[in-house]
Amino acid sequence: MRPAARWPGGGQAQGLAGAVKGRSPWLAAGLSALAPGAGQLYNGDRPRGWALLAIAAGVVAAVALCLWGPRPFRSWLGALLLAALYPLLWMPAVADAWRDARGRGRGLVAADSIGYTVLMLLVAGPMALPLLWQNRQVPRAAKRWLTVGVVMVAIGGVLLLALAAPWLEALLEEMGLEAGWP
Repeated sequence: MRPAARWPGGGQAQGLAGAVKGRSPWLAAGLSALAPGAGQLYNGDRPRGWALLAIAAGVVAAVALCLWGPRPFRSWLGALLLAALYPLLWMPAVADAWRDARGRGRGLVAADSIGYTVLMLLVAGPMALPLLWQNRQVPRAAKRWLTVGVVMVAIGGVLLLALAAPWLEALLEEMGLEAGWP
């Protein structure tokens, strides 16, 4: 069997219905359910797949730091808040992998509007970086600076949350709302 043709940007060639040739929607969704981004890699969407895998690994590492890391970083509140981010990553990744394999695309995600792209960067952070790089209206230099900025803000936000959670727990204990460390 001959491999599917490649499009610029690494995507798989798509058939008449737009589905990624030879890709099972169930397998794509299942892979993304196991590891957000794995289904996108299976579908041939490398930039989105690697971005999702990196974000998922970062969230899992931050939760592990809050649970088992050095004592100053341990915080049940930090672990809980960071773990709450995971479904916000997991559910769209599963749906995206399913829709791509079925050929339904991403709808508005393919929009080529600078305003929409900036809005998505503000709302979704690093999740919107593939959208930024696919937008033909944004100059390459701006793409580089926005990528660096978005990644630094995301990393800073996770670190800030991991550092602020123990302080918030101490504040709650002073107020008499002690929840205790499991």
